[in-house]
Amino acid sequence: IVKTKKEDLAQILNISLRTLYRQLDALYKEGLLSSNKGKILITEEQYYKIQIILSEFFWSIFQTHSEPE
Repeated sequence: IVKTKKEDLAQILNISLRTLYRQLDALYKEGLLSSNKGKILITEEQYYKIQIILSEFFWSIFQTHSEPE
């Protein structure tokens, strides 16, 4: 459970509250986050999905920057 208020989270991320809600909605639709009584939840399965996505993302950046010129 993320214990930070959504207003504070938006401020920490330096985005508007509206943008935060749009991004959260996208993550809910992708199945990467859940919600219960207004609280943001990340299940163990979602955590592992997020880990894989981030690993692939950073691996692709690493590959792009490590190719010889």
